[in-house]
Amino acid sequence: MFGVAGTSRPDGCDLDTVAASPRRLRIAVCCAVPLVALVTLAAGLSGGRAQTYVIGTSQTVALTFTATVAAWFGSRAHGAGRRWRLCLATGALITAVYSGLVFYRIAAGADIAASGLSAGIMSMVASVFFVGALVTLPTERSDAISARLYGVGRPSHLVLVLDGLLISGSIFLLLWSTTLRAALSAQGSHRAEAASSILETVCGLVMLSVVLMIAEFRRPVNHRALALAFLALIAYQVSDAALIYRALTGEVAYTTLVTFTTITGSLLLALAVCVPPGPSAGRGRFGRRERARMWAQILLPYVPLTAVTVLTAVRVIEQDPFGFIEIGVGVGLVFLVTARQLVTIVQNVRLLTAFDERGRLLHHQANHDALTGLANRKLFLERLAVAGQRHGERMALLFCDLDGFKRVNDVYGHKAGDAVLRVTSARLLGCIREQDLAARLGGDEFAVLLDGAGREEAGQAAGRIVGAMRRPVHVESRDYLIGISVGAAVVDPAGPTDVEALVHRADAAMYRAKRAGKSCFAIAGADVACAIPS
Repeated sequence: MFGVAGTSRPDGCDLDTVAASPRRLRIAVCCAVPLVALVTLAAGLSGGRAQTYVIGTSQTVALTFTATVAAWFGSRAHGAGRRWRLCLATGALITAVYSGLVFYRIAAGADIAASGLSAGIMSMVASVFFVGALVTLPTERSDAISARLYGVGRPSHLVLVLDGLLISGSIFLLLWSTTLRAALSAQGSHRAEAASSILETVCGLVMLSVVLMIAEFRRPVNHRALALAFLALIAYQVSDAALIYRALTGEVAYTTLVTFTTITGSLLLALAVCVPPGPSAGRGRFGRRERARMWAQILLPYVPLTAVTVLTAVRVIEQDPFGFIEIGVGVGLVFLVTARQLVTIVQNVRLLTAFDERGRLLHHQANHDALTGLANRKLFLERLAVAGQRHGERMALLFCDLDGFKRVNDVYGHKAGDAVLRVTSARLLGCIREQDLAARLGGDEFAVLLDGAGREEAGQAAGRIVGAMRRPVHVESRDYLIGISVGAAVVDPAGPTDVEALVHRADAAMYRAKRAGKSCFAIAGADVACAIPS
């Protein structure tokens, strides 16, 4: 029936694998559905004191059952899995106790309004434990979603605050227009119920904000448990709204809607504490489920705002005047939406800038050697092909091969060899012009493309390179003596440019210089020079 309790992952996240088996959960759901339907039907068919007994007993029993299930599963879990279940069990138990007391007083003939304020205070105390259960629900950071939404590893706290205020303000305005305005205008015995309704509304908004924070900042280990808890909260809010409405109209008879939503909410909470986690999408992956959650996070603040807009349009059509609080909250919502859009624009600019910088970085990495920073073979051949298509322009090609580099690698290791390559690459860049292109073709082979250079300029550049490499390379308190052989080939401006022939001539000249004694340079069609020209 149970998995392994309190198993931890390498990233420190509690797996929270205490759960009922899927088969037993299906049996429990199949039994609960007809039971809820039966109780709801009984509440609807009965009347007067009998109806009160049916509703009160069923709600108290359902909440007690939820508290028992949460405590039983919590006692078998460890870490965060135990904490959130025990917090939920405590909140459900408190709710069951004051719910039973209220219904007992009603059955004894007491006025429901007399219990309104005390019920609201007890509801607020229970909400503290429900919020604690949501906060301690095992979660992990949702970096994949944050990166997609904000271009960074975690979302902005300003976005969280704005989204939370949008949701809370929209829901408050909805409740104020439909319920709380009448509650505050109530007189006499209904004052206590008005206070109770305000307290329960505030508690509901706090819990919805907590759910938003979890959705924004974290990825629940057991997303099914969070979804079931959220549905349970929605059911309780519907039940509270129905109760307040019936009480404010002067009727104390509880409707079948109240019975159905309250019992359903309790059973959803009981199911949340024992449901097994669903299949994980994998940390860092961005599959269909993560994409759906991303869109849900984007659209979530605007769902209640859309409801407020529809309600406002209906009231304008019906010419229902707006009060001071409604106008003030409405203006505040407009300000929040404007601020949220400005923040979104700023984040989009940051995201586009980050993508542009990342694109340039990837392009640089794809076309440059990671060790030396010089152009790689791919970029060099592309630039050489482009240069070969320009007819009538001078161009020279240098092929370079280090002398004695193999001994450095064999005797002192590849770390020393890499350091030598970085130093020789820097010296190579110091011997050519800014418009010239130097590339590492692989190993200890380099090439230089000289734009607008003839035989004389090619010889001078080759001589500078040979002279620069004759100086010892000092790396980590050791001097390495290496040389370089350079072969040069020059394009004839009067004739066609054959890139393949140019490469072959430069390569042949380089091997001719190496056979002549190394640390020399040779120009195709000319003698080998081993002395450094002045």
